[in-house]
Amino acid sequence: MKKVVFFVTFFVFWLAGALSALAEVTVRALGPSVIAVGQNFKVSYEVSITGNEKVSDLKVPEFKDFEVLGGPYKDVSVSSISINGHSTTMQKTLFSYYLTPKKEGRFTLSSARLDCNGQEILSNALVITVTAADKAAQQQGNTQGGNSAGQQLNLNDEVFVRQIVSKNSVYENEPFVVTVKLYYSIKVNRKNEVKYPEYSGFIAQAQDVADSERWGKERLNGKVYNTHVLGKFVLIPQKTGQVSLGRGTADLMLSVPVQQSVRNPYGAYYTTYANVNKYVGIQDVKIDVKELPEKGKPENFSGGVGSFQMSSSINADSLRANEAVVVKVKISGTGNVKYVKHPKIVFPNDFEVYDPKVVSKVNGSSGSIDMEFMAIPRFAGEFTIPEAQFSYFDLKSKTYKTLKTPEYKLAVAEGEAGSAPVMSNYTSKENVKRIGEDIRFINVTDLQINKKNEFLYGSLTYWLWFLIPSLIFAALFVLYRKQIKENSNVALMRNKRASKQAVKRLKAAKEHLEKDSKAAFYEEVLKALWGYTGDKLNMPVSQLSKDNIEAELTKCSVSEGLVKEFMALLDICEFARFAPSASSESMESVYDKAADVISRLDQEVKK
Repeated sequence: MKKVVFFVTFFVFWLAGALSALAEVTVRALGPSVIAVGQNFKVSYEVSITGNEKVSDLKVPEFKDFEVLGGPYKDVSVSSISINGHSTTMQKTLFSYYLTPKKEGRFTLSSARLDCNGQEILSNALVITVTAADKAAQQQGNTQGGNSAGQQLNLNDEVFVRQIVSKNSVYENEPFVVTVKLYYSIKVNRKNEVKYPEYSGFIAQAQDVADSERWGKERLNGKVYNTHVLGKFVLIPQKTGQVSLGRGTADLMLSVPVQQSVRNPYGAYYTTYANVNKYVGIQDVKIDVKELPEKGKPENFSGGVGSFQMSSSINADSLRANEAVVVKVKISGTGNVKYVKHPKIVFPNDFEVYDPKVVSKVNGSSGSIDMEFMAIPRFAGEFTIPEAQFSYFDLKSKTYKTLKTPEYKLAVAEGEAGSAPVMSNYTSKENVKRIGEDIRFINVTDLQINKKNEFLYGSLTYWLWFLIPSLIFAALFVLYRKQIKENSNVALMRNKRASKQAVKRLKAAKEHLEKDSKAAFYEEVLKALWGYTGDKLNMPVSQLSKDNIEAELTKCSVSEGLVKEFMALLDICEFARFAPSASSESMESVYDKAADVISRLDQEVKK
C-alpha cells in the first residue's frame, strides 16, 4: 500500500512539473538602439505562448516621443515542439509598429504587458538614442562658391498620405467614401507596398479609380503638391460614436536632394540626389457615427439607409392551375443597397412556392436589386397576393419611410387533365405549409404502370448484375496473388528483367556509338553483358567471373559455340576498353554481336 501511495504521489508531482514546463508565456520587445532624426524604423513585440494558456490583449507603451506611421500589424505563426518527451504547440504573435522620431535625444519605451492567469507578464524596455541626421545627406549649400546653404529638408512635409472622407458625420449603415491620397513635392521613384488601414468597425468595399482622378495637383497650406490616389473605398459604419478609420503605411522609394549648387567641369551647377526608402504613415481620421433614431422605427425595418424606390409587376392576373405566376420586385437607389433585407411576397397556402431569384447590380453606394418570386397554384379559385413592404431610413427627411407593392388579385381556372406544372427554370423549392393533415397532392398526370413480367427482380439482367462483378473480383484476386508470389521470388524477378535491363544498356551504348565515344561505349556494352548474365543466371555480383559464367551457361544447356562466342565478346570489350588503339574490331560490329548474343542466350537459357 505504501508503494502505491508513493508511486501515485510521484506521478502527480511529475505531471505537474511536465505541465508547467509545457505552459509558458513570454513577451519580447524588438527595435533599434540608435536612429537618426527623420529616419523611419520598426518596433515589434513578440508574444510566445507554449501550450494552451489564455492571455489578455497586449498593452503597449505610449509612443509619445515618436510619430506612429502605421500599426499595429499582426503576424501569427504556429509550430510544434517537444519538451521533456511531450509534444506541444508554440504560437508566436508579432505586433509591429512603424515609427519616426520627433526630436533628438535618448528615449525609453517602457515594457509592454499582458495578463496570464492573473499574473502580469512584462517585456523588456527599449532604450532608443535619436541622433542628428547625416550631414552629408542634409547639406544643401554651395561647396565651390555657389549658393549659400539651404535649410534641412523635412521629408514629412514633402511626402505624406491623407485619408479624405466624403462625410465626417454619418448615421449607422450610411455609406461614405474615403480616398487614400499621396501628396508629394519631391520625386517618388517607386511605390513598393501600401498597407491600408483595417477599417475596423466598417464594411469596406474597394472601388475602381478612374484614370482622370488618379493623378493631379492640389494646393494645400499654401503649397502646391503632386497627388496620386492610392486607393478608394466605400465604408459602411457598423458601430456608433467617434470611430477611428485607423492608420496604414506606404512604402516609397524617394529621390532626395543631398547636395546642391555643385559646379561641374563645364562651369554649370547641378544637384545630386540619393534614393531613400521611406515608410510614409497614412494619417488617421475620426468619423462621428450617429445612432438611428428609435422613434418611428418600423418593426419590419430593412436596415436600409439612404434614398430608395421600389416597383413591382406580375406576369398574369388570370391563369390555370399548374401554371406559374411570377411577381417581380425591383429596389433601386443610393445607400447601403447591397446589405438591405429583401421584402417578401407571401403567396396563398395552396400555392407551391419556390425560392426567389435575386440579382444585385450595385456599384459602390448606388445600384439596384431585382427579385423574382414564383409560385404554382394547385387549385382553381380566386386568390389575393398581399402587398409587400420595404422600410428604410431616409437621409433627406431624417425619418423612416415605407414603400409598398400593390395587392394583386389572381383568378385561377381549372387546369387541363393530365397537365404537368408549367414553370420557369427554377430548381430549388421551399417546403409548402399544409392545412390539416399532411396529405400528398393528388397526381393528375398519366401514370406509367409496369407489367408483372417486366419486373427487374428475377430477370437475367438482375442475376448478371451479381455474377459479372463477382467474376471480375475473382479474376483480379487471382492476378493479385500471382503478382505477390512472383514479387517474393527474387530470382524469378531478376530473370524476368534481365532482357529489359540489357536492352536499356545497349540503348545507352548506341548513343555513345553515335557520338564516337569509345570508352563509354565499351563500358556500357560490358555492363549489358555482365548484368544480363548476373540477372539471368541469378548470380550475385561477388561471383561474377568468366569461369563461373562459362560453367553456369554450360549447366543451362547453352550450346558450346554460343558460350565461346559470348566469352570472346567479353574479351574484345575489355581489351578495347583498356587498349582502344590496339582493338581491330569496329564499334558497330561489337554492338551487333552483343545484341545478337544476348538475344540467342535469352532463347537457350532455360533457367
